[in-house]
Amino acid sequence: MTDSEIIVKLINLLGLKNGNQLAKTLGFKADRVYNVIKGRNGLSTRFIDRIIDVYPQINRKWIEIGTGEPFVESFNTISDRVGKIIDYLGYNFLEFTKSINLSDVEKFKLSEAINKSLVPDKKVIEKILDRYPEISREWLIDNKGTMLTIKDELLPDQEQKLKLLQDLVRSKDDQILTKNSYINKLEEENEMLENMLNELMEQYKIVRQFSKIEKRLEEKMRNTDEKLTRFRVKK
Repeated sequence: MTDSEIIVKLINLLGLKNGNQLAKTLGFKADRVYNVIKGRNGLSTRFIDRIIDVYPQINRKWIEIGTGEPFVESFNTISDRVGKIIDYLGYNFLEFTKSINLSDVEKFKLSEAINKSLVPDKKVIEKILDRYPEISREWLIDNKGTMLTIKDELLPDQEQKLKLLQDLVRSKDDQILTKNSYINKLEEENEMLENMLNELMEQYKIVRQFSKIEKRLEEKMRNTDEKLTRFRVKK
């Protein structure tokens, strides 16, 4: 198979509509994919690396030389892909089953399905997709496309959540402005009190100076009185 044929088949296997969608999922410009499809360019190592990064279920050897199975064995069953979801979420098995509210019986059946590569119960699959809407149904059930859904537009509930978050951010900004205004006011009052305290300290110093002067005058007056008294006695 030529590189062009491999890319065309890859698009079909992944359930994508065209090269534009593949380019979008890979983070490439559409021209880069179409140049391979039209035979102008081959598949570079970097191009292949990116495909494997985004679609780890694809067999690298098949991409490179066009032989063998398109999908790697470890992603051939739904149970394998459930294991991939658990890894993606960073959970262990018990944490994952708790997050999707599985009963003890459902936990046992899912554990058995994963260990023996069996198809999990449909109710369990629906619980996974309900709890984690970012997981692609096509990828989980049919092994097509990417694990995470890619949509150009937000769903209505997502728009509502975004609006609520924006309102919350604005509310927090208003609260911050109010608090900053209050802080500024307190700083102004604190500065005013400091000025008043400084003035009082200055006044206190003046009063103390006057007090010292007054004491000295009183002492001089006493001394003068004593001298006068002695002078009168002598006389």
